[in-house]
Amino acid sequence: MKKYSFIGKKYLPVLVFTCSYSLLVGLTFARDVEEPSDIRAFTVNMHGAVNAMSERCDVFEYGGAVSFSFSSPYPLDFNVHHHGELTTSFPVKLSDQTTYQGVFIAEPNEEYCFMWQNKTFKDAKWTVETHLTINPVQVASQ
Repeated sequence: MKKYSFIGKKYLPVLVFTCSYSLLVGLTFARDVEEPSDIRAFTVNMHGAVNAMSERCDVFEYGGAVSFSFSSPYPLDFNVHHHGELTTSFPVKLSDQTTYQGVFIAEPNEEYCFMWQNKTFKDAKWTVETHLTINPVQVASQ
C-alpha cells in the first residue's frame, strides 16, 4: 500500500517558516492596533490647616475615559474641575473621602484639575497618592 503525503519532506521547513512568520506578523499587528493608554501617578502634599488645598492640573492630549484613584490617611473634599470659556464644570465633586476610585470623560487637549481640600484642623502633614489611567474613547463614525 502506497502512502500519500500532501507535503513532501523538502517543503516541510518552508511550511514551518511560513506559519511561524505569519503568526509573528499577526501578533505584531494585533499589538499595534491596541488602544494606547496613558498611565500617570503622582503624590500631592497636604497639611492640617483648615481649608488647606492642593491642586494638580493636567492636559489630556487625546481625551478619553480618565480612570483615577486616590488615598489619604485623613478625609478630604475632592473635585475634578475644568475651566471652560464661560463656566467651570465639575465632572467629579466629593466630600469627606479618604479613598476613592472614579472615571470621567475628558475632552481632547483640555486641562482638568484635581483638587483636594482639608476641611478640619489636623496637626499633621501628609501625602495623597494618586493614580490615573487615560484610555482614548472610540468615536463612532456616522
